Amino acid sequence: MLLASCGRKTMNAAELVAYLNRANNGLVKEKTIDHIRYKAQLKPADYIIASEFRSREVSPDAYAKRAGQLKETLWFNLAFSAEQPEQSVLRYNVSGLDEYNQRLSYFLSRAMANIRCEAGGQELKLISYHFEPNYNLTPYDCMVVGFEWPGEPGGKDQPILLSYTDELFGNGIVRFSFLSKDLLDAPALAVKK
Repeated sequence: MLLASCGRKTMNAAELVAYLNRANNGLVKEKTIDHIRYKAQLKPADYIIASEFRSREVSPDAYAKRAGQLKETLWFNLAFSAEQPEQSVLRYNVSGLDEYNQRLSYFLSRAMANIRCEAGGQELKLISYHFEPNYNLTPYDCMVVGFEWPGEPGGKDQPILLSYTDELFGNGIVRFSFLSKDLLDAPALAVKK
């Protein structure tokens, strides 16, 4: 028997991750400004749980524990890459090791001050920030950011706005707009009972 959440469509972990990684679900947005590609992904709790367990089956106890930890939070991946050649922004047009280290330092310690999220007209409190350099394994680097979210502020059609002020490349404020409806209506993770 499978447990479902609020009548939403359910998927196993692999299907859910693949579906929510696609750009056509309203939860993935992408912009290119001056040769830098910015990609934001709003991550439902079930997506995070499916990604962490990486198996087709999640026990009800494990699901409930992790879902409880993620309750009333919003999570995003904010990925960066250089457009041409497609490569890490840490290495894009660097003049040497010093410039590379300055960029790495920026992402590790200062970039989090440049991230904002607003939902239902309220600025949300940043509760977690982690920078994931790519170690030359992928052409992008990624920030993982979490915010307190009191739930469904103002209804399902309210925007969730993520903004990042790009001091590193001088591209100004990069904004991404999501609808809380897309988050709340996303498929649920199928949990075996």
